[in-house]
Amino acid sequence: MSEIGELAVKVLVLLQRLTDDKWATADIAKKRCILEIVCLNYTIDGKTLCGIMRKPFDVLAKGLRSTNGGGGGS
Repeated sequence: MSEIGELAVKVLVLLQRLTDDKWATADIAKKRCILEIVCLNYTIDGKTLCGIMRKPFDVLAKGLRSTNGGGGGS
Protein backbone atom coordinates (compact mmCIF):
# COMPACT_ATOMS: atom_id res chain seq x y z
CA MET A 1 0.00 0.00 0.00
CA SER A 2 1.29 3.48 -0.79
CA GLU A 3 2.23 5.95 1.95
CA ILE A 4 -0.83 8.07 1.10
CA GLY A 5 -3.08 5.01 1.25
CA GLU A 6 -1.72 4.02 4.64
CA LEU A 7 -2.21 7.56 5.90
CA ALA A 8 -5.80 7.57 4.62
CA VAL A 9 -6.52 4.33 6.48
CA LYS A 10 -5.05 5.77 9.68
CA VAL A 11 -7.18 8.90 9.33
CA LEU A 12 -10.35 6.86 8.78
CA VAL A 13 -9.61 4.78 11.89
CA LEU A 14 -8.93 7.96 13.87
CA LEU A 15 -12.13 9.62 12.67
CA GLN A 16 -14.17 6.56 13.67
CA ARG A 17 -12.74 6.77 17.19
CA LEU A 18 -12.96 10.54 17.43
CA THR A 19 -15.76 11.74 19.66
CA ASP A 20 -16.88 15.34 19.92
CA ASP A 21 -15.14 15.57 23.28
CA LYS A 22 -11.81 14.30 21.93
CA TRP A 23 -12.01 16.71 18.99
CA ALA A 24 -12.79 19.63 21.29
CA THR A 25 -9.81 18.88 23.52
CA ALA A 26 -7.31 18.03 20.73
CA ASP A 27 -4.53 20.52 20.13
CA ILE A 28 -4.60 22.77 17.07
CA ALA A 29 -1.72 20.95 15.34
CA LYS A 30 -3.57 17.60 15.42
CA LYS A 31 -6.81 19.16 14.18
CA ARG A 32 -4.99 20.94 11.36
CA CYS A 33 -3.20 17.74 10.31
CA ILE A 34 -6.49 15.83 10.09
CA LEU A 35 -8.18 18.63 8.14
CA GLU A 36 -5.25 18.90 5.69
CA ILE A 37 -5.39 15.16 5.02
CA VAL A 38 -9.16 15.05 4.52
CA CYS A 39 -9.80 18.32 2.65
CA LEU A 40 -8.34 20.09 -0.37
CA ASN A 41 -9.71 23.57 0.24
CA TYR A 42 -12.06 25.44 2.57
CA THR A 43 -14.69 28.14 2.41
CA ILE A 44 -16.62 29.87 5.16
CA ASP A 45 -20.41 29.96 4.89
CA GLY A 46 -21.60 32.30 7.61
CA LYS A 47 -20.10 30.74 10.74
CA THR A 48 -19.53 27.32 9.18
CA LEU A 49 -16.22 26.05 7.79
CA CYS A 50 -16.95 24.03 4.64
CA GLY A 51 -14.31 21.71 3.22
CA ILE A 52 -13.89 20.34 -0.28
CA MET A 53 -13.02 16.72 0.38
CA ARG A 54 -10.06 14.86 -1.10
CA LYS A 55 -10.52 11.41 -2.62
CA PRO A 56 -11.49 8.91 -1.18
CA PHE A 57 -13.07 11.01 1.57
CA ASP A 58 -15.38 12.75 -0.94
CA VAL A 59 -16.98 9.42 -1.85
CA LEU A 60 -17.42 8.51 1.81
CA ALA A 61 -19.04 11.87 2.56
CA LYS A 62 -21.42 11.53 -0.40
CA GLY A 63 -22.38 8.03 0.79
CA LEU A 64 -23.38 9.45 4.15
CA ARG A 65 -25.80 11.90 2.50
CA SER A 66 -27.69 9.25 0.56
CA THR A 67 -31.41 9.98 0.22
CA ASN A 68 -32.09 6.31 -0.52
CA GLY A 69 -33.08 4.53 2.66
CA GLY A 70 -31.55 1.29 1.38
CA GLY A 71 -32.50 -1.73 3.37
CA GLY A 72 -34.67 -3.24 0.63
CA GLY A 73 -37.92 -4.08 2.55
CA SER A 74 -40.37 -6.70 1.39
